[in-house]
Parts: sequence; structure tokens; C-alpha cells
Amino acid sequence: MKKRKAKRIESTVDIELEIDKLVSNSEKMKSEAVLNLIAKMITDMILRELNEDKDPLNDDY
Repeated sequence: MKKRKAKRIESTVDIELEIDKLVSNSEKMKSEAVLNLIAKMITDMILRELNEDKDPLNDDY
């Protein structure tokens, strides 16, 4: 049985670039979370307005 030697792969990682990517992704996630929250608030406001317009004694809605 042949023994294989593990090849070492030299890689240079630009740490600053990787940190920038993480920060960028984090900022995107924060922005997306804020937009989702705003959308939920708007949806809740619209639903509240629609529910206020309904007459609970009227079965036609």
C-alpha cells in the first residue's frame, strides 16, 4: 500500500479583506432586518385600519 504525503497548500489570506466582507455582510443583515421591521409595521397599520372600517354587526364582510 502506497503512503501518500499530504501536500501543504500555501494560501495567503488577506485578513483585512475578510474582515471587510464580514462587516459588509453584517451591515446588509442589519439593513434587511430594519426593512423587514418597517414592512411589518406598515402591514400591521394597514390591517388595523381595515379592521376598524368593518362593522362587527354586519355579516357582509
